[in-house]
Amino acid sequence: MPHAYNFLEQLEPEVIQRKHRRKHVIAFCFLGLFFILVLWGLAGIVASGQVLASVIDAGQSAQDAKQQMEDFQFEEAKASLIQAQTALQGTQIGMRVLHTFFPLPLIGTSLKKTEQLLNSGNDLIDALNPLMDLASELTRLSGGSIQNYRDLSSETKQAILERFSTSASDFYLVKSHLSFLQTELEELFPEKLFFLFENPLTGSVEKLVELETSLGTLERAAILLPELAGLDEEHVFLLLFLNNTELRPGGGFIGTYGIARILNGDFTSLQTEDVYALDRLAEGKVNIPTPEPLQDYHATNIWYLRDANWSPDFAVSSLEVIERFISEARLVPTSLKTSIPSPVSLHGVIGFTPTFVSDLLKIVGSITVSGQEFTSENIADAIEYHVEVGYALEGIPESQRKEILADLVEEMKNRLLNLPFSKWGEVLQVIEKGFFSKQLAIYSADQITENYLVQMGWGGRLLAKTPDVLMVVDANLASLKTDPVVERTITSEIFQNTDGDYLGRTRILYTHTGSFNWKTSRYRTYTRLYLPQGTTFLRAQGTLSNDLSKNPMAQEGTVDIDEELGMTVFGAFTSVEPGKQQELLFEYKLADAVVTAIKEGKYSLTVYKQLGALDHELILQLDFGKGVSYAFPAEEETEWGDGIYHLNTYLDQDKVFQVLF
Repeated sequence: MPHAYNFLEQLEPEVIQRKHRRKHVIAFCFLGLFFILVLWGLAGIVASGQVLASVIDAGQSAQDAKQQMEDFQFEEAKASLIQAQTALQGTQIGMRVLHTFFPLPLIGTSLKKTEQLLNSGNDLIDALNPLMDLASELTRLSGGSIQNYRDLSSETKQAILERFSTSASDFYLVKSHLSFLQTELEELFPEKLFFLFENPLTGSVEKLVELETSLGTLERAAILLPELAGLDEEHVFLLLFLNNTELRPGGGFIGTYGIARILNGDFTSLQTEDVYALDRLAEGKVNIPTPEPLQDYHATNIWYLRDANWSPDFAVSSLEVIERFISEARLVPTSLKTSIPSPVSLHGVIGFTPTFVSDLLKIVGSITVSGQEFTSENIADAIEYHVEVGYALEGIPESQRKEILADLVEEMKNRLLNLPFSKWGEVLQVIEKGFFSKQLAIYSADQITENYLVQMGWGGRLLAKTPDVLMVVDANLASLKTDPVVERTITSEIFQNTDGDYLGRTRILYTHTGSFNWKTSRYRTYTRLYLPQGTTFLRAQGTLSNDLSKNPMAQEGTVDIDEELGMTVFGAFTSVEPGKQQELLFEYKLADAVVTAIKEGKYSLTVYKQLGALDHELILQLDFGKGVSYAFPAEEETEWGDGIYHLNTYLDQDKVFQVLF
């Protein structure tokens, strides 16, 4: 007997049949839901891929924009920023799909943070629009195809300087927006972003945030250019070639000076001269006595230009230099004024060391003058050899021994002006490094400009804003060019005596790694220690009345105590023989203001680096007798948990230390 397919089911009770139908429906629903979830997941994957690709594109464009802005390629930077914004806007379609994942725990939170960061990046690029407009205007003013500064006409330079000098507020506003975004990033990062986007997205936005540094540089340039470039009026600057192989308080011995005349960004003239050519004209005509250490340990009684930078504060030193220079310049006879630059009105002083010049040579390349090649590695030694020994072997008169330096300066100026604009970002970075490493400093007679230089830390000033300060200042007195072979370790200690008084102790360990030769000798230094006003001297060790040749019994020297620059100063002479070590120690009772800060649990210290000094080791061993709860910079983790702040670092710039109890 034939049967239908559902014969058995038809024979089943109705209740069982209903159960079967429900199973089929449930199975179908689960299957449908599964396919929906698969499709949803695939849509999420596709959307994530689209967002990720756009984020990567935005990141690359942001990186390009950052580099192009640093290279002064403003038009290219503008195009790259537009590409970055287009890429970020391209994430919106994918994010609409990803919105459907927002209700999910963990994933939804990460996606929301991701979208927030995307919006911030887009807002940031909107904020950069004023700079895009500035880029277009500067490009238009330069003619668009100009490759270097020298190719610009005088009128074009003036127009660019005038426009650039009005753009400081634009740079400031965008920099402020970047700072806000940085804060936003710091708030976002504790919570993970969506794992696919975390690295490329944070990297992309961080590249934009890094523009803050470049914009800060451009803002500073825009503010300073009118004064330094002689906008609308010729400005005259005294250049000091500070030889830090013979270290002096103001950066180094002034063996050569220069006069730069600048109008609307053009050098109308640039002359250099041996400082002795000017000083000799003043012999017997000026009678200003030198500071006593120069008389006692350098046999120099009359204060000439070459020794004028006796203050470690560059502004104070510059004022003394200007006074010495003008008094001597007035004595130059008319017949010599063309060969010995001697203006009697100056707009400012620019001091720099061979260390700074070495960094510039890394950009412009080696320079050969009169058969002598000067490189970033040999610049100090090559100049020193020529002016001390080589000139005589070549039959050059002593009065002309520094003419090679004038030729070197002229060629370096030409190299810098011929650099493509893409290299000027590197030049600005070297200049900023020079300021912060204390190998370059500027003093301006214009008070507004000087205030800004001080605010930026470019003026070489000693204006501490912390209760405690410390600065070690060396003055190489009649020990040739020995400083590069003398290593220094500065150790500063704080401790309590049995009466509970807070005392300080500073040790300067000199290690002479050189020998006696034409360039180096025993090291003779008059060392000054600058401390907070009100510091009380207790004792000293390692002082000498003179060096070994004049003081074979190593008789102790005296300690001079003075007040200078709003600080207490201890000064003493010491000397170290080649291959030997010498430690100079000062012990003192801390000033009341420092003790008060310690008792209030908020100690802070500024350690100044001397102008022209190399990067010396600095050791802090500060025992406050109470538990340290916070310190910046932080100690090594093994040093945590006691009442001593111990740190080994290098004094490569002025540094501030903070300790809370």
